[in-house]
Amino acid sequence: MPSLRQIKDDPSLVDQRSGCCGFAAALMALLARDSAEIDELVDCVTKGSKWKDIDKSTRVRDRLIKRLRVGIIPPNQPFDFCLCLALMILFKEHAKQTGSRAWDDCMEFSQVWSAWSYSTMQHTKTDWSLLRWLDGGGFSKTTTIATYSKLKDVPKGVKLGGKLTTTGLAYKKGDMAMPADRMPDLLEMVGLTVQAEGPLVGDRVFRTFEDEGSSFVRPKVSAFHRELNRIQRAGSASSVDYADLILGLGNEPGNSDFEAYQNVTHWVYVPAKPKAPPVGTEFKCWTWGGERDFWTYMTDDRGFFPAYAIYLS
Repeated sequence: MPSLRQIKDDPSLVDQRSGCCGFAAALMALLARDSAEIDELVDCVTKGSKWKDIDKSTRVRDRLIKRLRVGIIPPNQPFDFCLCLALMILFKEHAKQTGSRAWDDCMEFSQVWSAWSYSTMQHTKTDWSLLRWLDGGGFSKTTTIATYSKLKDVPKGVKLGGKLTTTGLAYKKGDMAMPADRMPDLLEMVGLTVQAEGPLVGDRVFRTFEDEGSSFVRPKVSAFHRELNRIQRAGSASSVDYADLILGLGNEPGNSDFEAYQNVTHWVYVPAKPKAPPVGTEFKCWTWGGERDFWTYMTDDRGFFPAYAIYLS
């Protein structure tokens, strides 16, 4: 995983590792701007410093250490994932302190994914038996010793990937979905200004994307992708009234559960100045630890379609 210095030099290296794409996209936007917010966030994470006016931000460091202890955060240079988790925790505390429903809305959206849970962790034991196997049973047998919902209750020495597991998606290991109407709250919290936002196509058009590739989808958002291609070829957003954008993608056309959330199932960051200018009709996005050709990598290879754009000043 990249170091702090590496993601400062190349923000596209930020790898969310889990389902925290909204927080990863916000982090990349801050890094791309070389924002002072990053160093303040690092001080909060490494020194326990208070971040902005969030009272419980001083507890973020200890909460991350608990995740390190049980293996949720890998021990080798975990700065990108660690900062994403820190933003997630800060957003939770900010919402609670201000009386906002933003965090509740994130949890409700997360529950659309059937595999998501808030905090369930299981301490399991696996044993292998030749005798049981010869007698017609399984060679290995896994039993659950205990189930935990709080990290403080997990015994020392028990780690995720070893004896402690989480099934599916879970907040405790960094999975939290960000609905489109709450992303501006997160961006405001970190000091980013939304210039404009909105869906790129309506539900009726988005439903037609099912099982289609970029050659079908691209004409439906032609003005959008042509503008991004032009901006990124120039390496400057001086011709438009925004600086860059965070793009919501969807891979569930026709799913009414996601239509209620603007069809968004994943967030990516779209820079005005990518590392390499796009070729042909492509445009670049940053996600999952790298700079990607959007139509080839996200749509044709992975079945994600542009759904919702948030333009940043």
